Amino acid sequence: MEIFKTKLTEIIASCFYIGYIPGAPGTYGSLFALLLISQFEILTNIFSIILFILIGLIFSTLMEKQSKKRDDQRIIIDEFAGMLITFYLVPINFLYLVLGFVLFRLYDIFKPYPIKKLQKLPAGWGIMVDDILAGIYARIVLYIIIILI
Repeated sequence: MEIFKTKLTEIIASCFYIGYIPGAPGTYGSLFALLLISQFEILTNIFSIILFILIGLIFSTLMEKQSKKRDDQRIIIDEFAGMLITFYLVPINFLYLVLGFVLFRLYDIFKPYPIKKLQKLPAGWGIMVDDILAGIYARIVLYIIIILI
């Protein structure tokens, strides 16, 4: 049973092992979310977002305990949830997908105030909350761009 729990945690926290791909796991996780959002717009509704945040909190905490690494790079469920937030109530088209992806990655990478501070929260909270806020920032800027276009 313990092996099942370990494997399930790895699968969910790493988004089906995408987080194990060397290089830029956060970018790969964001691209995975982008692909799914482009096909299943329902993922960006409030219920899906809340569900993925809760799943992310649980499984990122479990994965961090398993790996014994603080904010293990293989954990990318946080990027997935952040991308869902970025596209909340945004009409899905190619231009908006590209803009949202770029905005989210910029906020996730550069971590403007207070995103960087939020990473210091314990366990899954520190893993998830910074990407949730990056998604909110990206969503606000994307919405402004959509209004201006």
